[in-house]
Amino acid sequence: MLVLNKRLQAILGDLFVFYHAFFKWRAVKENHEKVSFTYHKSSLYFFIFLALIHEQVLEFIAFHFLLKDRFSDSFIMILQVIHIYGIIYLIGDYNLVRRGRINIQSDKLLINVGIRKSIEIGINEIESIRKVKNENELFQSTKSFWVVATPIICHKLIGFKDEINCQITLKKQVKAYGFLGITRNIKHINLSVDNCNEFVDELNKLKIYNG
Repeated sequence: MLVLNKRLQAILGDLFVFYHAFFKWRAVKENHEKVSFTYHKSSLYFFIFLALIHEQVLEFIAFHFLLKDRFSDSFIMILQVIHIYGIIYLIGDYNLVRRGRINIQSDKLLINVGIRKSIEIGINEIESIRKVKNENELFQSTKSFWVVATPIICHKLIGFKDEINCQITLKKQVKAYGFLGITRNIKHINLSVDNCNEFVDELNKLKIYNG
């Protein structure tokens, strides 16, 4: 099995994000033979994304004119490269989330939240699936996997977050993968999923079928 070091994973991850930033703007062609659900349509991430792009562009222009007489050209160029990188990364991350799907197969559940994190679980590993009205109804745990379009850090920095409407509890801890292949054990999956009723019904149906 091919094992990549953290530096190579970071490079490949950036290339993947940049590819989606430049070449993945078309509408997603849905495969109706597959059972899949989105998690971005009811999210605030689109508006946060626009605000962040706007802020990055203004900073890019402001730094150029305000700092050009105080610092060397090379320092200004480094700041500009960082801002351009940030803008491209935001666009790529948004497109990855917009195109992302929660895929349900006959015996497993596959979740990718852009390039941020992913998890694969067997249907028979699910203890329960339930709809929730707000986060107060969640089983609180540090071993939770959050399926939301808006990054968790946005809640900590600016107070915006997606509303959780479904929680999956697992029979035992399952390994999830984060950025750069970082792993952690998960007991609960908290989702802000579009068409929540259909999602819960589909999982419960497969849960009964898989016994």
